[in-house]
Formats: sequence, C-alpha cells, structure tokens
Amino acid sequence: MRGRAARRDLGLALALAAALFAVYAAGAARTIAVGDSGELVTAAWVFGVPHPTGYPLYILLAKLWSTLLPVGSVAFRVSLFSAACAALACAVLFLVCRRLGGGRAAALTAAGCLAFSPSFWGEANIQRVYALNALFLAVALWLACDWWLRRSPHPDPPLRERKPWPAGRYLQGPLSRRELPCTR
Repeated sequence: MRGRAARRDLGLALALAAALFAVYAAGAARTIAVGDSGELVTAAWVFGVPHPTGYPLYILLAKLWSTLLPVGSVAFRVSLFSAACAALACAVLFLVCRRLGGGRAAALTAAGCLAFSPSFWGEANIQRVYALNALFLAVALWLACDWWLRRSPHPDPPLRERKPWPAGRYLQGPLSRRELPCTR
C-alpha cells in the first residue's frame, strides 16, 4: 500500500471505526455489567487496583477516557472506552487484510465478521479488558505483517500473485456426494 491507496484505506478504516463505535455505543452498558465490571469501573475511577493482575494499563486508559469524556455515568464512560477499543481493533484488522493484499470488500467482510461476532460484540459493550486486548492483538498482527512484508530479500511473492491452494479439490468429492457425517 503506497500513496493514495494507503490514504484511502486509512480513511476507510477510520470511517469503519467511527461507524462501529456508533453501533457499539448505542448498545453499551449504561450501568455495571457482569463479572469484573464493577471492580474495573471502580478501580478506573479511584485509581485503585482490582484483583491480581490488576490490569494497570486498562485502568490508566479507562481513567483518562472517563475523565476526558464527561458523558453519563462512569460505568457508561468505561463501556464507551471498550466500544472505542473494539471499533479500533476492527479497523486495524481491515488494514491488516489490505496490507496482506486482500481486496477492500474482503477486508471489510473480515472486519465485519469480527465486529458482529457474538462474543466480540458482547465484550465491546461492557466494561471488560478484552476489547483493549483485541486492539493490542490487532496492532501486533499489523506490525508482524509489516515486518514480514518489509524484510529483505522477500522470498515469497505477494498474496495477489500467488496461486490459490487447491483445497477445494479435497472437499469437492465428499461435498458433491454428500458424504460428510453432518449431512447423513
């Protein structure tokens, strides 16, 4: 990705993040949700330490977010922090897919599948550490892909130039004859 295409992809990723944030914010928990949510919200507000491991970075960032965003209760603000992290994780996944040579439609589909998967959706709307962890994982994946594509000399051709692996040939027979155990 270079030049104008990279800027367009970045703009599309930011638009995707904004749209997903709006969707997640509409369903964000307004009060304390389940599990460790109450403990994490309290710790974020008073700079406390929840149970070990304490999640120090989550607490610091949630405190900063809830201080800078004076909307609703503290629990709602921390829910919005999780929503923002989840939306950014999906945007970074879109950029990873584009960086690996996938088309825009495929990258949007991948990001959408993550964004609207039930478990990810559930963590994006409540006060839990998993949306921030997903963001870190997506950034680490982007950095690893960037390193892999920049290394020199690059022994592998870009994904666009590779021939697809003929996995369909292995499934063609059983699928065409309906021989899978789940279809009997």
